[in-house]
Amino acid sequence: HEVIGVDLMFVSYALVLLILLAIAAEQRHVPSSVAAISAGAVLGGVLRLTGADRDRDLLLRSVIFFDEELFVYVLLPPIIFEAGFSTSRHHFFSNLFTILLYAVVGTIATAILIALACQLAGQAGWFRVGDEDALDFSSPKDACLFGALISATDPVATLSIMGAYSVDPLMYTVVAGESVLNDAVAIVLVRILSDLKADAFGHPAALIFGVWKFISISAGSLAVGVAVAAPSAMLLRRVDLSHHAAFELSLLLLFGYCAYVTSEVLHCSGSESRPHPPRHGTPTPRDGTPP
Repeated sequence: HEVIGVDLMFVSYALVLLILLAIAAEQRHVPSSVAAISAGAVLGGVLRLTGADRDRDLLLRSVIFFDEELFVYVLLPPIIFEAGFSTSRHHFFSNLFTILLYAVVGTIATAILIALACQLAGQAGWFRVGDEDALDFSSPKDACLFGALISATDPVATLSIMGAYSVDPLMYTVVAGESVLNDAVAIVLVRILSDLKADAFGHPAALIFGVWKFISISAGSLAVGVAVAAPSAMLLRRVDLSHHAAFELSLLLLFGYCAYVTSEVLHCSGSESRPHPPRHGTPTPRDGTPP
């Protein structure tokens, strides 16, 4: 009880601070994401300098250290759903090949290039601290895992600037669509690499396993998204909820979350399932869903 209370208190104050920073940054024509990243970097530096990150106190560690499950099931779904919900359906599907080319091929190529650079730098001793290799990337699997982790570029600042200056909707849709899908591709890559054993990483069968795993996870995620989206679209079109805007919006959000959680439980990618419900016939704000 006390741990949860401290966590919520810290998050509440942090959100207030971020909102104030975003307002101040906007007044100075600075992207709000830059202010948020700067605040996080300063806080992380203070914690590192004071040694708080090495403290064994349960309350302090619950605030400092990141919970993976909290991110996957609480923080990530609204971000992905909002991105998929606000993306233009016409522009998205008419440029699907280009978006997939950037999201899939581009993310995989970026992960490989980062992995090669990290392994070469590790072999050159760039990560050596004293007589020890703090992060030598001696294993190709470790290098590829790190490359996959940071390969998905999130153009938050770019999208905010593009939205502020009303750029071509086609360009905005391509960048936004790629930013939604590349996260899903990176998550799938990390899961595939985690399942591979280090001694079998360089074997040709590992490549076949990786390709098969990627296709199966992507196909399974898409199937889950469509399976949840189809009945939700039929329900929302046939049931008159015009006088129950709160129920209609709640169902819309819950169907999307159902697709996400179902995909995660089936060991697929909720990030690939989540954007599909509003794309397969569910009304959008442009189609008449109450705000």
